[in-house]
Amino acid sequence: RDAGALERALSLAPGSANVLLAASDLSGALARSEEAVGFARQAVEVDPLNTRAHYRLGINLMRADRLEEAESAFQKVLELQPDRGATHLRLGLVELMRSNPEGALAAMEREIAPHWRTFGLALTYHALGRSADADRELDALRDTYGDDAAFQLAEIHAYRGEADEAFEWLERAHAHRDPGLTDVRGSPMLESLRDDPRWVELLGKLGLTG
Repeated sequence: RDAGALERALSLAPGSANVLLAASDLSGALARSEEAVGFARQAVEVDPLNTRAHYRLGINLMRADRLEEAESAFQKVLELQPDRGATHLRLGLVELMRSNPEGALAAMEREIAPHWRTFGLALTYHALGRSADADRELDALRDTYGDDAAFQLAEIHAYRGEADEAFEWLERAHAHRDPGLTDVRGSPMLESLRDDPRWVELLGKLGLTG
């Protein structure tokens, strides 16, 4: 999104949840996590029944490593919309960030969206040391969704410490304009890649080095 256009939109419609969420997304993509949290929290205040606002708040709180608050935001999403996809996944990711793979598994198994359930289980089984199960879910994600899941496949490989495969999938995500790349600087699953020289090169391609 164009930053100048967002600034104009914020000045013209400061009470718009959609505009505040767009600003939050842009700040998150630029790794300005506290600013992203602030915009998302404003969106929640403007429209407290907006599940997308609570969901984005949760994601940005995760990026800021504020895990208890993130968990509360995702629980609020489920309170408002129990069948919202990817929310149990996010609760599972919070548990992985807490080094609690058993808790993550309980959350991932409740995820109703097949794509996100498979993604989450691939991460969680790896964290549990269940290599065969982790490989099965990884293969299922790749074989079923292919390049449509390129960013998630990169996250899994990075989480497993497989840097070459992770960068290969990130390049494929870039080639296919995968929207998941907006989370490339914020994803905790990509932490193992950040000291690799290819990381800065990738951010440069994406225009995210500022």
